[in-house]
Amino acid sequence: MNGANNVWIDHCQFSVASDGLIDTENGGSNITISWSTFGLPASEHPAKDSDIYQSIQYMEEAYAANELDSDSVYYNMRSDGATKEQIMAYAAYHSKVYLTGSRDKDYKDYIFILMKIWINYLKIG
Repeated sequence: MNGANNVWIDHCQFSVASDGLIDTENGGSNITISWSTFGLPASEHPAKDSDIYQSIQYMEEAYAANELDSDSVYYNMRSDGATKEQIMAYAAYHSKVYLTGSRDKDYKDYIFILMKIWINYLKIG
């Protein structure tokens, strides 16, 4: 929510994101998140049409074709002994649920962000 104010997110489900599931920045304030669910249950065998399966399958194919370098998190996890299935379970939930604050490249100095988080469920396993 880039600069958004007076926002209420209620009874929603968020599963997968490459960054935060809900980001508040650039002066966004007075945000309420209630009765919502975040993440996916950890599973080494997600459905083949799921975002998790498709993403990990793509990375596994790149890993098998030696297209990943040592800067890749996936490459390092596989090289350290994690199986594709273990990585799927790890990736099933997202640890960055609510990211609050301006990015380091923002020019304005926002002092106050009000965010109310009320009765939500975080799936972590």
